[in-house]
Amino acid sequence: MALEHPQAGTVISGFAAIDSYVSQQMRAGIIPGLALAIVRGDQVVHVQGFGTAGPGGRDVTAETPFLIGSLSKSFTALAIMQLVEAGKIELDAFVQRYIPWFRLADAQASARITVRELLNQTSGIPTSAGIKPVAEGGNKTLEQRVREMRAVKLSKPVGSTFQYSNANYVILGLIVQVVSGISYGKYIEQHIFAPLEMRHSYVSETEAEQHGLASGYQWWFGYPVATGHPFLPDQLPAGYIISCAEDMARYLLAHMNQGRYGSTSILSPQGMAELQTGVAVIGRSQLQYGMGWMTGNVNDLYVIMHAGDNWNYHADIAIAPREQVGVVILINANSILAATTNGLQGHIVTDVLRQLTGRQPRPRRLSFKQVYIIVDLLIAAITGLQIWNLARIVRNWYKLPLTTPGDLIRSSILPVLGHFVLPIDYFLIFPRVIPGFHTILRRYQPDLNAWLILTALLSLATGVAGTIRAIFAPSYTAKVKEIERKVERQGK
Repeated sequence: MALEHPQAGTVISGFAAIDSYVSQQMRAGIIPGLALAIVRGDQVVHVQGFGTAGPGGRDVTAETPFLIGSLSKSFTALAIMQLVEAGKIELDAFVQRYIPWFRLADAQASARITVRELLNQTSGIPTSAGIKPVAEGGNKTLEQRVREMRAVKLSKPVGSTFQYSNANYVILGLIVQVVSGISYGKYIEQHIFAPLEMRHSYVSETEAEQHGLASGYQWWFGYPVATGHPFLPDQLPAGYIISCAEDMARYLLAHMNQGRYGSTSILSPQGMAELQTGVAVIGRSQLQYGMGWMTGNVNDLYVIMHAGDNWNYHADIAIAPREQVGVVILINANSILAATTNGLQGHIVTDVLRQLTGRQPRPRRLSFKQVYIIVDLLIAAITGLQIWNLARIVRNWYKLPLTTPGDLIRSSILPVLGHFVLPIDYFLIFPRVIPGFHTILRRYQPDLNAWLILTALLSLATGVAGTIRAIFAPSYTAKVKEIERKVERQGK
């Protein structure tokens, strides 16, 4: 039986200030649409949609589906823990007990990886192993994706270090599938969606579209544009579950109430506590990674949280366990720039939590809109300088003064060589170093990618023009000056 909660759009006394804050952050962050849910104790106390769910102008509601990105990892972790409590999986068993053919490039190391290490992201599998598949089309099965990992080289010893990688959770998704005897998606529908009454949550993009999936947006130089990107079923356990604010609020209730939702229990209190216990330190941060959750202090507030990112969606879920409040934020826009400048990630959800716990939102020096204005001005300045530089070389093609070879190298050849650095990096080096570099940049940041291509081509043109000029202009100039001297002597 579902717990009572307000109808979508109902403003509960005390939440008007939070709604106003969220609306202001949407304007400052150039966010097209957002859905918010707030849980307190064992009740959903506030659900609200803001902005637009697509170019047609339809409103975001509590039931509007969004891709939730890596929030999907906590669903996979929950599924694994359910199977542990059913006696079908042991956390400290080796992966090869459940997938006998599983192996990475190092066969011996592969045999030592446990289910727990996949959950805690301490398997030694590098972040890069999860990037390349995301850059592809998503048209493979979970088994095919895991079999492809035979070429993956561990970057750290097994069990030693936290390294965030989608690959860990793709393997876990296959374990769920093998052990349960049904597809990963069916398991999530039957064992998580159904008991939590998550009626507007999906493991299929087609089904979600039939029920009003929000259009994803990306920014083109600060203007949000609806963009379509491939849905990746073979990455479902790591980042492609689809849900809405109302359903995610029910999901939060279970995580905040020891696995219980109303009279339904989806996991024991001990199992839920283990999921939410951080054990692996995340870099130099104050956060630790548990099983699909991050825990620790964020600006003097202890939280259990996770963020989710797809090409053009962003999501956040956070719990303040001591205060017994939780927040879900779903956003239908994303980009690399938003993530790296904290334009979307984290600050709205944690600021809402702060307000719910009697604290003030943290001040921000720049809004995402202001960041984009600065970026656009820099782009205009750099592009203008490049065009001017190329035009100057062409205009002064035959005006290179006679110089010594040393002067020629210092004044012409070395500056010209600098123009080849960006084209070589962009077209040759970065694609070799970063798997799926061009695809990821094109999908996650299309505007800056288009500008980088233009900039690289302008740099290449300038470098080629400068090289030709440095080679041929001195001899031509010498001939011109010799002719000028002859003419001058004849005139005398």
